[in-house]
Amino acid sequence: MEYISQNFNNELTYLMRVIVAGICGLAVGIERTKRQKEAGLRTHFIVAASSALIMCLSLSFPDDPARIAAQIIPGIGFIGAGVIMFRREAVHGLTTAAGIFTIAAVGMTIGSGMYILGFGGTVVVICCQWLLHAHFINKKARFHLVLIKFFYSEETEILLKQYFEIREFERFKATEKEGKLVIETVVRTHNECGPTSLTQVLLSNSDIFHIERLED
Repeated sequence: MEYISQNFNNELTYLMRVIVAGICGLAVGIERTKRQKEAGLRTHFIVAASSALIMCLSLSFPDDPARIAAQIIPGIGFIGAGVIMFRREAVHGLTTAAGIFTIAAVGMTIGSGMYILGFGGTVVVICCQWLLHAHFINKKARFHLVLIKFFYSEETEILLKQYFEIREFERFKATEKEGKLVIETVVRTHNECGPTSLTQVLLSNSDIFHIERLED
């Protein structure tokens, strides 16, 4: 009976660690969800909770506790690779993938019983995401990549360069369509590139027929 009671208490302790790790994952997932990223609440919760669960399972084998836990890292790397995309001249999802890897580490930490370190790591990740995304460190270092397609004319080229405050286009591709020269280009700008602003640019000139912000 004493063995059963002790084993029951150990499993309750492990279950608490899994729950706490899941809560930490939710905290990071909330920040990612608000920014409409690929991985949100459920992904971060499951990654954190499952990492803690596997870590607890590893600890139940005192002779070789690292054998099972060591398999978490390649598994999380596979998940992280799944959220990284290369689309239209830009890489998407790197920060989200790094966040998933970090929240797995948080889950492993809490699964090992290091609550303070796990909570601290969660706070550091959230603060880092929020502060850097808010551009508190260096606002001028933040830029936008914008894909633009237009029928070439000197007037349109000047308009785009003036609006985005650039001297040259970042990337340039020219093709012919229906007897007209079609330009597909990418501009790198510090200017406002919200939906309203880009729509105004699109409507300001009939030669512009496609405009899209590329970065996360």
